[in-house]
Amino acid sequence: MATLVGGQASYFWQGVHSARPDPTNVAPDTVCRAYETDSQTWWTWDGTQWILENVGAVPAIGTTGQRACNIAGYLANDVLKQSMQQAVDAINANKGVLGFTALLWLIPGAQIVAGIGTALTQFYNALSGGTLSDYTDALADPSLFARLTCAIYSAIETDGQVTEANFPIILSNITGVSYIHSGVITTIHDYVQALGYPGLAAIQGTGALAVYDCTNCSGATGGATGASGPTAPGYSGSGTTGATGATGATGTTGPTGGGGTPVNARAHCSGSQTLPDATKTVINFDAVDWDSAGGITTGSGWHYTVPSDGVYRVSYFLSFYEPSSPPTELTGRIQLNGTDIDALPGLALTVGNLEGLLIGNDLITCIAGDTLAVAVENDSGGDRAISAISYSNYITIELLSGGSGPSGPTGSAGPTGPSDGPTGPTGATGPTGSGGGGATGPTGPTGLAGANGGTGPTGPTGPTAGGGGGATGPTGPAGSGGSPGSPGAAGATGPRGPSGATGPGGSGSVGATGPTGRTGPTGPTAAAGTTGATGAAGTGAVTSLSTYTVTGSVVSTITFAGIPGTYKHLSIVGQAHGDAALNNVQLDLQFNGDTGANYQSVGSNGRLHGTTNLDIAILVAASGGAVPYASAVEIQIPNYANTAFYKNALGRSEWSVNSGTIGDNWGQGGLWTNTAAITDIRLLLSSGNFDIGSTFTLYGWN
Repeated sequence: MATLVGGQASYFWQGVHSARPDPTNVAPDTVCRAYETDSQTWWTWDGTQWILENVGAVPAIGTTGQRACNIAGYLANDVLKQSMQQAVDAINANKGVLGFTALLWLIPGAQIVAGIGTALTQFYNALSGGTLSDYTDALADPSLFARLTCAIYSAIETDGQVTEANFPIILSNITGVSYIHSGVITTIHDYVQALGYPGLAAIQGTGALAVYDCTNCSGATGGATGASGPTAPGYSGSGTTGATGATGATGTTGPTGGGGTPVNARAHCSGSQTLPDATKTVINFDAVDWDSAGGITTGSGWHYTVPSDGVYRVSYFLSFYEPSSPPTELTGRIQLNGTDIDALPGLALTVGNLEGLLIGNDLITCIAGDTLAVAVENDSGGDRAISAISYSNYITIELLSGGSGPSGPTGSAGPTGPSDGPTGPTGATGPTGSGGGGATGPTGPTGLAGANGGTGPTGPTGPTAGGGGGATGPTGPAGSGGSPGSPGAAGATGPRGPSGATGPGGSGSVGATGPTGRTGPTGPTAAAGTTGATGAAGTGAVTSLSTYTVTGSVVSTITFAGIPGTYKHLSIVGQAHGDAALNNVQLDLQFNGDTGANYQSVGSNGRLHGTTNLDIAILVAASGGAVPYASAVEIQIPNYANTAFYKNALGRSEWSVNSGTIGDNWGQGGLWTNTAAITDIRLLLSSGNFDIGSTFTLYGWN
């Protein structure tokens, strides 16, 4: 995990449980949080260890050892044994896994265990696929669950509760418990392992209120006898027996018992109920399972009257037989004094094509005398009905804060001491019981996904320079003139007389003009001018540089090498699937072969961590949905060849599982703390390989 220097810094990490790091140097006032993708849980670092969030503290009742015994007995008998009993009953009644899992949601705290549905389904399948009589034998053998109590007690005795550190010891001790049907032990071990530490931590709080006796426990596997109990009804809140008086003439009276009964109630529907169309109907949970304050009034106006001020958790679970469509047109609402009060309507979902569920859970602030109820609004266009399966239609109400139960009974008197002993001191007064645990904190909001950048406009075509034409050759010389005409004949010589005037000379007539001479030859062509410069490239041009498609067999990495630096930005677009046995896997990037801790990744909930690769997207994997399910991926790497800045990347992806109930549109990003131009990009997964058919294309653009 990366660390920042100075106060007020925050750190976030995301990954599978086995890879979760411990902070190595934490500044004052620092907040460190981690999100485990496999257990779907949030954790907070308290300076020395990781603390699981959204789980209330175990009530500090009695000694550490007795509290550990109570929790161990509760987990072994009220959780493990009852889970097995309900699974056997469901199988014998030819009921599906839904009918079984619905009952186990009644365990206080089970609603916040992300993986409980998977754990219960695996447990049911193990029983239905095994020898059912082995589990019937186990249920009839109290010594088995007494020894399982001891196995858990031995692991948690020192801590007084289940912790992340002692959870592996619990699994090891359960494996060591001997039983004639070894497959039963294996099934119990696998069930506890599937619940995980987060699951046991969420449901163990109620166990502290039970009363078991671990005196006869011997070793990690319980010995021959094992634990006994409960010696009083579980979850009753009655006071513990006072301590034995000190040695003296007469033993002193034991202290007053612990806290009183918590405020809680549970009721279910004894049969089917009709929901008229276009009507909001209050559900009549007519069969009361328990009601510590006597607040339930049954009938068409069913309600629970709040006995004292405080914050109450209201949870409900309704099932519908839906052979053709899910109950998406049904809306469940929690009502306070007849008015809808829950922040969000009940969640409608389906299991296969046979069952529709309506689930709701909220925290309601009440004052004494207020009424709570659950109503369902039907907008389906016809009458509907909840199923006749009584154990899958129920409501639970629990006071979390603000009230306290009555004081427990006074402990019994201590025994009489020997007559010669000194008078013993007065025993200390036992602690007063308190109300329920604190409310669960709200889930943090999901961040927005980044938008895709637009394509740039096409640039103008550059002008082409043309060479100049050759000059015109000179005009040829003029033709020669015509020859002169012949001279006229000379006149006769006159007699010598006086000299007279000289007579005019004769002259011949001018000859005709000669013909025009030939045109002279054309002059030589001038040399061509140089070619003009090439115009600038247009903006927004996108070029496909390389495509990689997985064929033949799966691959662990995909690499684009030798990337030219002649573009402004890079993009990667693809569709892919992971082969790991998980719902989803992380798609990561590495640049220029750098495998050092030089990357920082950011998700929708803030800074996550610095690591040896950049988390950029989420892919659906084998457990989420087999091929042809796949995820769409788009990655942007701007200014990749620039050497002034660190390199950034943005990713967007989509994944959903084949049940249609889980998925996300995921936005991530981060940076590589290096200014070098990117010349190669490697794609790899947090777990497993890229499946055959996965394909990615690298584009360069300006």
